[in-house]
Amino acid sequence: MKTILFVAADEREFAGVLRHSRQLRCLDWPVDFAREAKFAGALALLVANGPGPRLAGRAVDLAGVRASFELVVSIGLCGALEPCLKAGEVVVVSRVVPAEGGPEHQVQLPESVADHRTVSLISQDRVVVTVEEKRALRESGAAVVEMEAYGVACSAARLHLPFACVRVVSDTSEEGFALDLNSMRSADGHFSSTRIVSAALRRPARLIPELFRLQRRSRSAALALGDFLATCRF
Repeated sequence: MKTILFVAADEREFAGVLRHSRQLRCLDWPVDFAREAKFAGALALLVANGPGPRLAGRAVDLAGVRASFELVVSIGLCGALEPCLKAGEVVVVSRVVPAEGGPEHQVQLPESVADHRTVSLISQDRVVVTVEEKRALRESGAAVVEMEAYGVACSAARLHLPFACVRVVSDTSEEGFALDLNSMRSADGHFSSTRIVSAALRRPARLIPELFRLQRRSRSAALALGDFLATCRF
């Protein structure tokens, strides 16, 4: 049975995967979330360690010390840059472009989804807050944006392992955020729940509905991602 390492930013992004998993077992690893499960005909290692390339890359490095696996897959939410992409739509990534510069990494496509929409992805260490920033990033030729894939790809390359990436759209190209989530990150790179709640309470009429909408959208997207991944064969 093939062993696959799936890496996300947050354990909530595994909601759909966990719904299709069996024989779930906790792993005592120094990351935010680590589980082993039987999933889609493979032994899956599910790891989340926070947002951004540094924390995601560290998750892969730590997993490489503690387990053996044949493939590394970056999964989770992403923002759409192309207007044709809708919330909840799953995309298979064929190209990862680093926003801050650096070499591109080869991406392996799942065998069973050859006819599915494949896109280029731009990866950067910040949340895209405004529609204007999305439009500027679209000039790179990428269709979606997120924060962890490039860090995961770099760590997979250091381990001499193939890398794949599957994402689900959580916000469309015409949706921005009233809350600047980048200012809500702590020194270690994680999002601070305390800062987010404090900011929401200062502007409750605007921010609390946005946070609830984001939570509902993220949950629905994560379930759609799990349904899709359950059909994949890497």
